[in-house]
Amino acid sequence: MKRGRAARTRATLLRTARYARSQGLVRSRAERFAARLNGAAADATPRLSEVARWPAWPASDVSDQHRVFALTALLSARDALGQVISGNALRLYAASVGDDVFERALALGGSGTCTLPSPQDLTGEGERLALHGLPQPLARSLGQSPAGDAEAARHVAEAEGLLRL
Repeated sequence: MKRGRAARTRATLLRTARYARSQGLVRSRAERFAARLNGAAADATPRLSEVARWPAWPASDVSDQHRVFALTALLSARDALGQVISGNALRLYAASVGDDVFERALALGGSGTCTLPSPQDLTGEGERLALHGLPQPLARSLGQSPAGDAEAARHVAEAEGLLRL
């Protein structure tokens, strides 16, 4: 099991690093040196250790992004989700992320104090939360104003962990 987890972690780090590089967020040592020779001011390039903590969803495909968004919205409303007793409503919520992931999310400790959106609005609300939790360099590259919401970033990290992105 450890090998599988280590391989997934390496693959996620490589995918995130490639994405950061493709967005121009991480420059090579030679590029930074050439920029300094040309008189450009030294910019704050994120370190690999920072990039490793970035969310993986921006580099994922659209279907994975939608699952991350839906699960992020569910985790952020964990307290309200525990109050839902309608089996039909719970099935609708589970359908958005998958039954096994939904069950693991319900069993996960912690709290989420946001309001629970309707099953149709899960992806939209989760995307809003995920964008608020982006680190500043990544948010700017995606054209978002950097909010740096630590609580939203925690819910995104939990969602990606449950989905094993």
